[in-house]
Amino acid sequence: MKIGILANLTKTNTQDVALRLVHDLEARGHGCIVEAELAGRIDAAEGLPAAEICAEAELILSLGGDGSVLRAVNAAAHLETPVLGINMGRVGFLSEVPPTEIAGLLDAIDSGAFTLDRRSMLQAAVQPGGKDPAGFRYASFNDVSITRDKYACIVRLDLFVQDEFAGTVVGDGVLVSTPTGSTAYALSCGGPLVHPSLDALLVTPISGHVAGMRPMVVPGGSVIRICPHDAHRELDLLVDGKFGARISGNDEAIVRRAPFQAVLAHIKPYRYFDIVRSKIYGENGGPRDQKGTGCKE
Repeated sequence: MKIGILANLTKTNTQDVALRLVHDLEARGHGCIVEAELAGRIDAAEGLPAAEICAEAELILSLGGDGSVLRAVNAAAHLETPVLGINMGRVGFLSEVPPTEIAGLLDAIDSGAFTLDRRSMLQAAVQPGGKDPAGFRYASFNDVSITRDKYACIVRLDLFVQDEFAGTVVGDGVLVSTPTGSTAYALSCGGPLVHPSLDALLVTPISGHVAGMRPMVVPGGSVIRICPHDAHRELDLLVDGKFGARISGNDEAIVRRAPFQAVLAHIKPYRYFDIVRSKIYGENGGPRDQKGTGCKE
């Protein structure tokens, strides 16, 4: 199997783990391709840009935190190349394999004993001055947000779902998230957890100033249109937290589900609520069963 390795070299020990992976994978007969910077540091494997790695590899190993998985998924999404995260960070909601379990990962790669988990992604476009958009240029795994810049006052945004007026957001902006993204920025904005298997999109006001506007879960096939009120203001379109485009007051942003999916690879059963409890709630263990109360698994 041809394995691509994308690594966040700012994380402690990432270079050493990458070198070990390349050595062990090649010893087991697998081919490895890594980014040019990493290839220069470890003096091993072939160095290519991330996009070319995703086009050539059958599996991408992402070394870093959840941000590294986001980068790998967005690079691989149009090709739907599977991505498996090795957690060199702290939270590890998406990067599930710790460095201590690399031996098991190598065995799983040898035997093909991993499952593929297909996740929805988003596409966004800017429609200038009421004209048709040039194309859906922006793809995201977690979310697309329309926000004020850091110096601006609150913004007013009209929200349409399938061309039906859904309400006006008054605040710092609005966030459109995939079910996977419901555990990211949307969660800190007061949005609900949405199981990643659901065919849905989540629309969440950012620091909303109007009590009546609440987070909404809408059908996954919905086209969401966001229209600024003020023709003289400029807003930012952010894609997975990174700058995508400037939106003037005469523009509209359109967000929809992408026609392609992210593909995550798992080497053990994916237990969503175990991850939520441990990574978000900080809880461990199973259901309570004290003095005859509670449920057993």
